Amino acid sequence: MLVALSSKLTVEGFPGKTFDYMSRGKYILGYSNPNSAVAKLITNHKVGTNIKPEDYLSLENFLNQVDIEDIKISSKNAISLSETNFSKGAIVSQYLELLK
Repeated sequence: MLVALSSKLTVEGFPGKTFDYMSRGKYILGYSNPNSAVAKLITNHKVGTNIKPEDYLSLENFLNQVDIEDIKISSKNAISLSETNFSKGAIVSQYLELLK
């Protein structure tokens, strides 16, 4: 599932779409500033890949080298996190920590 943000954003609105995807075990392809909270959430918890906007070479490399096993592992990570660590209160708390 795609989460795309402007490269200028590092602090975005609450990422409800991201958490919806995670709760459904979807692999998340982030297309956002690597310093954004959403990018950090994706990479720190290994629930997908983040690519910097306008980095077309990284996007092309990702699309050419995507591995179904990595997607399956990331999907399992997303479900596990959603079931164990991401109650609504925990999500808000962790997200606010990433903004610091």
